[in-house]
Amino acid sequence: MTKTFSIVPEHGQVSALVAIGFYLIALSCILPALGILIGFPEVLGGDPYRLEVVALGVLTLTGFAASFIFGTVYAVASLLSGSGLWSRPLAVLHLGLHALGMGWLVVAFGGINFLDNPNFAMIAGGLTILLGTVCLVINLLTTSSRFNRWEPAQITVMTALFWLGICTALGFALVIDQYKPITGADPLALIESHAVLALAGFVWLGLIGSALKLLNMFAVGHHPPGILSWIGCIVCNLVLFALVPVMLYHPQVPFSFLAGGLLLGSLFYFADMLGIVSDADKGPDWPIVGLFLGILAGIALLAWGTLNMPVPASVETVPTARVLGRVYVSIIVFGIFPLIAGSLAVRLVPFLVWRIRCAPHVGKSPTPTASGFINRRGTFSALICLTMGLVYLAAGQLLNHSAGTQIG
Repeated sequence: MTKTFSIVPEHGQVSALVAIGFYLIALSCILPALGILIGFPEVLGGDPYRLEVVALGVLTLTGFAASFIFGTVYAVASLLSGSGLWSRPLAVLHLGLHALGMGWLVVAFGGINFLDNPNFAMIAGGLTILLGTVCLVINLLTTSSRFNRWEPAQITVMTALFWLGICTALGFALVIDQYKPITGADPLALIESHAVLALAGFVWLGLIGSALKLLNMFAVGHHPPGILSWIGCIVCNLVLFALVPVMLYHPQVPFSFLAGGLLLGSLFYFADMLGIVSDADKGPDWPIVGLFLGILAGIALLAWGTLNMPVPASVETVPTARVLGRVYVSIIVFGIFPLIAGSLAVRLVPFLVWRIRCAPHVGKSPTPTASGFINRRGTFSALICLTMGLVYLAAGQLLNHSAGTQIG
C-alpha cells in the first residue's frame, strides 16, 4: 500500500478525522479530571452545587462524555445511514466550536480569581458549545434521513440526537433567563432537567445505539438487531416523552419513574445484544466483554434508581436527593462511562485509522485489514483496571469514603 495520504470524497475520512479529534478532546478532559479526584477526592462530596463541583462536572460531562459521544456518532454516521456526511465542513466547524468552547470554559473556571468577568467567559464558552451542537444535530439528522433504513440502531441514535436538541434548547434558555426571564422556571430546576435529559436521552441512548451497530460489525453477526431492540427503543423514548411534562409541573424530577422505564427498555436492548454476540462468527474478545460489563453496570445503576436509591445502613446521615443525584452522576461519568468508552475505543479507533489511511486504496493496492491495526496487548489489564476502578468508585461514593474514590 502506498504511504501517501490524501482526502478522497465518499470514503468517510473526514468523519473519521473529526471523530478522532473529539476523542482527543475527551481524553484531554478526563485525564486532568481523574488527577483532580486523586488529589482532592473531597470534591465529590457534600453539596453538588459548589463551584468546584460544577467545574468538574463541566470538564467531565461536556468535555469527556459529550465529546466521546459526538466522536462515536460521527464515526458510525455513515454506517448507520449508508451515505457520507451531509456536510463535511459543518462537521469540522462543530469540532472547532467545541474545542473553542471547552477552552473558554476551562479558562473561565480556572481563572475565577484573576478574570475581570468570569461569568462572561462561561457564557461565551457555553454558547459556543451549544452552537456546535446545533451543527451536529442538523448535519447528522440530515445525513440519516437521506436513506432511512429503519434499523433500531439508526433510530436509537436519531432519537438520541433529538434529545440532544431538546437539551440544547434548555441550554439556551438557561443563558437567556439570566438576562431576560422567559421560562419562569427555577434555574436549578432547569439545570437538573437539562442534566437528566442529557444523561438519559442523549448519552445513554447514544451509547446503546452506537454499541448495537458496532457489535454487529465487529463480532460479524449474522442477525442484525431485531424486535427486542425495537421494543427497547420504544419503551425508553415513551418514558422520556412522558417525563417532559412531569418535569414542568413537578418540583422534583421523579428519578424512580425514569430509571424504571429506562431499566425495562435497556433490558430489551441487552437481550438483543446477547443474541447478536452468541450467534456471531467471532467469540467475544476483551473489549466486547468490557462493553457488556459497562452496560450491565448501567442497568444495575438504573435498578438502584428504580428503588429510590437506598444507601447502606453504615452511612451516618441520609443524603439529600440532590446529593444522591450527584453520587448517581459521579458513578456514571467516572466509572461506567470510562469502561464503555474504553471498550468501544479499543475497537473503534483502529477502524477509524484504517478508514483514514487505507479505505481509498482498497481495490487499487494491497491493504491490511482493520483488525490488523488493533494492538491486543494490554486490553485485558485495561479491562481489569477499569472494572475495579468502577467498583471502588461506586463503593467510595455510596459509603461516603474519599479513599474509595481515590483508589477508584
